[in-house]
Amino acid sequence: MKLALLAALCVQCLNGQEFEVVSIKPSAPTSSRRIRVTFEGGPGTPDPTLFSCRNCSLSLLVMRAYDVEYDRVAGLDSRTELYDMAAKVPQGVTKDQFRVMLQKLLSDRFKMSLHRETKQIQGYELVVGKNGPKMKKSVAGETVQEATTSNSSRIVLDGEGFPIFPPGQSGYASVNGRARMQVANETMDQLAGRLENQLDMPVINATDLAGRYDYSLYFAGLSMDGTDDAGPNLVFAVQSQLGLRLQPMKAAVSIVVIDHVDPVPAEN
Repeated sequence: MKLALLAALCVQCLNGQEFEVVSIKPSAPTSSRRIRVTFEGGPGTPDPTLFSCRNCSLSLLVMRAYDVEYDRVAGLDSRTELYDMAAKVPQGVTKDQFRVMLQKLLSDRFKMSLHRETKQIQGYELVVGKNGPKMKKSVAGETVQEATTSNSSRIVLDGEGFPIFPPGQSGYASVNGRARMQVANETMDQLAGRLENQLDMPVINATDLAGRYDYSLYFAGLSMDGTDDAGPNLVFAVQSQLGLRLQPMKAAVSIVVIDHVDPVPAEN
């Protein structure tokens, strides 16, 4: 069932709020196969009135503007179109208002129009395994710091080239096709969201596990036989390392479908 929803309708609730200054330009070409994407500032961060992104695709901007995952954006082939953006955000803007401001920016500068559809797609249900969870319950009151590339110079690498994150610190690293995820003080809904990002498929939390947990996860590839030369695939790793199970299912999800977009942004 298609629910018509024009981008213009999405921005009517903005009540006149918009970015005070915006600069958008194509990212500089790079000869490296590794592209660093950064999002900095905005509501809820230490720098709420300045927002910037480097090497961000239109898909990433749509994800941020409409609060959807990558697998729920259709009609864009923008991984090769990257942009640098800098914007001054009015004082006191909330996260919800910020998203609507991004929606308006996409409509004004990229002439983007879109609608929403409900679609049945393949996904997973996250359930507790036969022998129960293997994760550690978080200690109440512990603070958690998310590791970022900005402090990577202070992180020691292990023999496989992975950063050694301190206890109580969350972080993610990928080395030569393998990935390691260390997470502290998160709910099962948040774990489902992390798995959804990795799998590019919906993941529904059906564990009925309350509270917060600490866990680490090592994985590589997505072949369904459980292992490959680099390490266990994510589905198998969740079962063997966390004591949970990713059960295939069909899910009805709302997706954002891009009807039109100009890859060259209009001038201010």
